[in-house]
Amino acid sequence: MENKYYIDNNKLTISENGEKFFWIELIKPNQQEIDEILTKYKIPKDYIYSVLDNEEVPRVEVWESGAANLFLLSHPVKINNCSYITRPLSMIMVDGILITVSTESLKLMNKVKNSYEQKDLGEDSESLSTEIAWAICSEFVKSVRELNESIEKIERTVLKNSDERAFSDMIAIQKSLIKFSMATRENGPVIEKMFESYSKLKSDKASELLHDLLVENKQARVMIEESTTIMENLSDLYSNLISHKLNVVMQVLTSITIVMTVPTIVGGLWGMNVKLPIENHPAAFWILVLLSMVISWYIVRILKKKGYL
Repeated sequence: MENKYYIDNNKLTISENGEKFFWIELIKPNQQEIDEILTKYKIPKDYIYSVLDNEEVPRVEVWESGAANLFLLSHPVKINNCSYITRPLSMIMVDGILITVSTESLKLMNKVKNSYEQKDLGEDSESLSTEIAWAICSEFVKSVRELNESIEKIERTVLKNSDERAFSDMIAIQKSLIKFSMATRENGPVIEKMFESYSKLKSDKASELLHDLLVENKQARVMIEESTTIMENLSDLYSNLISHKLNVVMQVLTSITIVMTVPTIVGGLWGMNVKLPIENHPAAFWILVLLSMVISWYIVRILKKKGYL
């Protein structure tokens, strides 16, 4: 799908005739749309095809002495409350026009459109690309906050019981944080290159956007590192808690086994075919039961005193 936008009364408007525009939005483009862009703007094929590879890493490319610039960034995509993935987004600057390419319709692009109109940035492709980069960093921050909420729920679950679901959620969160860490680390040089390229702009609003972009990117990276550290410590705590509970269970079972061994020994001794004390006494059975109970009670007292029961 291809959308072309221009500014009309300070609002982003889709160009019906396709003659006036400063932003081309390609969402899961078909071959015909790709061929039209490549033919019209003479840009390298990999500028567009690279986004179709979900594992593509962020990078910056300059073609023919600045005739076209590629800024490729990774953005987060939510799968569920504990699981996220990252996908590439291309921003191509050519002839004063911004071309964005993505493999799916993104909610963050709707946020970009709304905020762009509110800030009244005009038909400025540099400001728009900066706003998109800021939205991506902001989306990372939002996603990490949601993961932190999930981490807090897991902490409460771990303290109550050793739920297997909590363990699977921890794995999903750790995988998401690893993806976020890799994505923001690779996004960093791209954003720095954007800052270097656009820092010469005289517009105060554009300069403010660049500053906000750097701040948001730094916040995203700090929050991801902090959440990663928390998850590592929580994983250690979870493992230690499971080991402790297992030790407690084994300790109790061992103590019960010791107590139950007493009646077995007494019964085994008086069950032998040899001459034994009180074997002819009419209350011999009850005496032996009482003896077993007394010894077992005494052992239980000793175990409780030692903290084994």
